[in-house]
Parts: sequence; structure tokens; C-alpha cells
Amino acid sequence: MSERTFKVGNLPESIRQEVKKIQSAEEVLQLSRFVGTGALGEKSGMVVSNSFQPYDLWSRFVRDKRRPIAFVNADKRVVISRQLSEKFQHKLYHGNLEITPAIISKKDTDYIAYPSDREEKVERALIRLASKGNIIAINGKMGQQYAVCFTLKELQNEMKSVNQTLNLPDLKESLHILKGAMLRMTLDVENPETGTVEHFDTTTNYLDAVHFSGERGRSSVKCLAILNSVVAAKIENVEYRGYLFERTQIFSRSLSRWLALRLYTVFRYAAPGKNYHFLLVDLMIRFGAIENKELSCNRLVAIRRDMTQTMRDFIDAEIILNYEVENRKDDDGRIIDYLYKIYPSDRFSQEVLNLNKQAKTIEMTFVNEDEIEKLME
Repeated sequence: MSERTFKVGNLPESIRQEVKKIQSAEEVLQLSRFVGTGALGEKSGMVVSNSFQPYDLWSRFVRDKRRPIAFVNADKRVVISRQLSEKFQHKLYHGNLEITPAIISKKDTDYIAYPSDREEKVERALIRLASKGNIIAINGKMGQQYAVCFTLKELQNEMKSVNQTLNLPDLKESLHILKGAMLRMTLDVENPETGTVEHFDTTTNYLDAVHFSGERGRSSVKCLAILNSVVAAKIENVEYRGYLFERTQIFSRSLSRWLALRLYTVFRYAAPGKNYHFLLVDLMIRFGAIENKELSCNRLVAIRRDMTQTMRDFIDAEIILNYEVENRKDDDGRIIDYLYKIYPSDRFSQEVLNLNKQAKTIEMTFVNEDEIEKLME
């Protein structure tokens, strides 16, 4: 969908009356920064999208509940709670995530549906479209909001570019789940340098709203997905970073896709000879494969097997050159965890260097005159 089609009259009828004005990415400074990441990537021959920091590092998706569950078969407690602990850019994040499923109707039965691997793929493709320029600012009764404007065919094509396929009903269902599911984040954010601790308690849908218009069942159906307030704030505050969409999303395993994105986000000083290390159990909690550190021997074996497959994926894709594994034992000599050290490939190191340069370019290109004057004071 090109920029010249971003007009109020082209919006889905369900939201058209609520919108007074539309602005394209070129007309809004913060959106210009956001799509600038993708534009710079294209100039360098890279397919770049944006990830939100540290929002995209957290286990916002439920890995073991991939299918809708009929109400009669649902557990009494449907809210999934997860502990969160993350160090990112010199800040410590501690708290809890609570994931509430969406409610969807099929024929005569209502179901609960958790945002899972499928919805993660759709969200990634949606943000890729936004990074390409399909993002707009809409002004109306709800104030200013950021939204992604696209057709179902465009979203399908973005997924096909990384060998992911979804039929139209499943694609629409995923968007409805992203709209209906809720995420509550209760966080303490500590700055060790100053000793200050900020507390946040935020509840949001994965998408604020989804609107469709056009003939049902056709790929030409127009869609408008309104981004939630958390993502909008990340865009406003430039709390995002470019990553290579094709390189991370091409993997068939969700763990490989998630960890590849994490590496492009946090391994910013990747270079030959340097390593990135993590404890397996901690990482799998962050991924969402396990709830806590209390694991049976069989479950520990299973998650190590999953990580071995991901390491093979990364070697084949030239993300890492090699890796080392050391076991961790308790006082009784029982293996309770594994320490992984991964060594980046030359290709990955160069890609990260290029992404660092692009991030700096985005930062410097959009310094306006007022900001320059403030710097000179």
C-alpha cells in the first residue's frame, strides 16, 4: 500500500468516522525515524525491521498452547503469570508478566486463545510492514495513535518472504487474538548508577484495535491495526533497534527465531573471538518454554535438545561460528543447568556493525535545529 493511498476515505468504515486526519511517516518526525531504519537497510541490500527494547526480549507469547481451547475444557485459572528478570542497557528489570487469552467464537462454541508462535510471526511481519513505510499517525476522538495500514495480501507476502504461510482465516484470527489478548507488566526498573527505582504497572492489548474492510475472504481486504500504547511510546522515545528480518525469521523453530532476534538486539559488540554466554534454564524461562527453575531431569534433557537444534540452525545460517557447553551441578553432583558460550561468525559480526552504524545514522540524521541549540547551550 503506497503512501498516496493513506487517506481517511480509504480507511475501514468501522473507524472512518472517528478519524479527522491522517499523517504519513514522512510528515511525522518520530515515524520518519522509525521507517528510516528499513530504508537504510534497503540501501545496503539488507531486509531490516525494528524490534522494541526491551519489550521484544520478554516472554510475551505462550509456547505450549498453540490451539484455541473450548471454554468447557479450559482450566479454572486462564491467566498465565511469568516472572521477569532482565539486565538491559545498564538497567535492571524485575517483575511479572500476566498474559490473559483472547476470546474467539467459532460456530456455536466460544474459545479462549493465547497469543502463541503463530501470533508472534504475524506481529513480526506487521512491524516489518510498518518499518517499510506502512505506518501512519491517525488523529481523532482517541487523540493521536500510530497504526499499520495494509492489505491481507501484503501481510501474507511479508510472511512468505521468510517461508511462513497462513491462509486468510488463520491470518485474521491471529490479528483478532493479538487484539483480544491482554498483557499486564508489573515492573521495577533499577538504575544501578543512580540507585533510583521506578515502578510500572501497565495493562495493554497486543494491538489496540484491528479494523477490516472489503469483500470477505479476499486477500485485497484492507486492514488497519492500531499499535498499543507501549509500542507507541517506544516509537516516540526511539526505544527500538533495527534487526535483519530475513536472517531471524527464516527459521522453522520458534526458539531459533526468538534467540536470533535477541542476539541482534543485545550482542551489539559482536566480533571474532568474543562470546555471548547464557544459562540454558534462565534463557528458556525468558523464551517462555518453562515457567521456573524447578525442572525434572527429563525436561532439562528436552530443553537442551531444543537448544542443540537451534545451535545447529545458527551454524548453518552463519550466525555463529561455534559454541561451547559447560554443565552446572548442585551440591549432590546432579546436573541442574548448562552454560552456553557462543562465538559469532564473521558475517554476523559485520551485520551487527552495519546495524550499529545505521542506528547512529538514524540518531544523527534527525537532530533538528531546536535540538542543536539545546546542545550548544
